Amino acid sequence: MSEKIKYFPITSFAIVMGLSGLSIVFGKFYHLQWLPKIFYDISVFAVLGLFLLFTIIYGLKLMRFPGEVKIDFTHRISINFFSAISISLLLLSIVFYTFYPLLSIAFWWVGLILHTVFMFKTIAFWIQHNFEIKHFNPAWFIPVVGNILVPVVGVDYAPLAISYFYFAVGFFFWIVLFTIFLNRLIFHGQLPEKFIPTFFIILAPPAVGFIAYMRISASWDGFAVFLLFMTYFFI
Repeated sequence: MSEKIKYFPITSFAIVMGLSGLSIVFGKFYHLQWLPKIFYDISVFAVLGLFLLFTIIYGLKLMRFPGEVKIDFTHRISINFFSAISISLLLLSIVFYTFYPLLSIAFWWVGLILHTVFMFKTIAFWIQHNFEIKHFNPAWFIPVVGNILVPVVGVDYAPLAISYFYFAVGFFFWIVLFTIFLNRLIFHGQLPEKFIPTFFIILAPPAVGFIAYMRISASWDGFAVFLLFMTYFFI
């Protein structure tokens, strides 16, 4: 068992990200009376249980094999997935927003602080190391574009300026990284087949950006429509 923990991948937290999104959908379906509440209840505790399980396992890996965690944190691809931990917390805050608000607030603040640390650490890593275009893949969106998630419930938990700050940073890096992504995709060698599913990550910035912008501005305007229809295009 100890040896298996040694090889537990940080990328596992991306599963929590995906299932959190599904749980949020079940919550919306329940509130619209399209699904029974049982689906929402099960999904909420299932995704929370999975997050806690992964956190315990990776925590044990950190205590028993710190060298392996250091390798993950200095790997050109794996480092981007550490922010999946903080993004999972921000998503859990959305999941529990109407289910258990006090827990939602706790998840949001811990997620915000942790994500800020991972974001700056990752950007520093990018600047301090030499990269080639072949190293780029959609997972790079997670540490910086993930900031767009902050305002979704953050508008209720902190001053509005904080939501604006993280939205602005996330939106800026979406433009920058998406430009690099297209350059990588069109003018250079194809991505390895195992990274093809990560293409779905490019749906998140305009989709979540639309929700975040609506939460910040409470306005159905031209920019909101732009983000919504960009999401339709990518789908």
